[in-house]
Amino acid sequence: QRGWWVLALGEPFAGLSFEERDAVRARLCETVALRGIHLPQCLWVWDETDRAQLVLATVPSREMAGLLAERLSVRGLDVRVRRELPEAAAKEPGDTEKGSGTA
Repeated sequence: QRGWWVLALGEPFAGLSFEERDAVRARLCETVALRGIHLPQCLWVWDETDRAQLVLATVPSREMAGLLAERLSVRGLDVRVRRELPEAAAKEPGDTEKGSGTA
């Protein structure tokens, strides 16, 4: 079953080259780390907002995601909550079951 993402929002990508987009992502990773949040890996989400969006956490309920987002906002991060994409909710490699639901 899909969960909820808490995303850190970075700068817009509109009109930027690949290298410039990488720089935007690097700045967002640095900003997150400076706020005391150290991620084992950087997972990026793309959608119609066309801006850097880094997954900070995946939680099972919208309520939990909202509470976490509030706590992270206090640290000075621009955050949003979004439904986890079906592909991201797929089981571990080698497991034949996939996540289900609509986006």
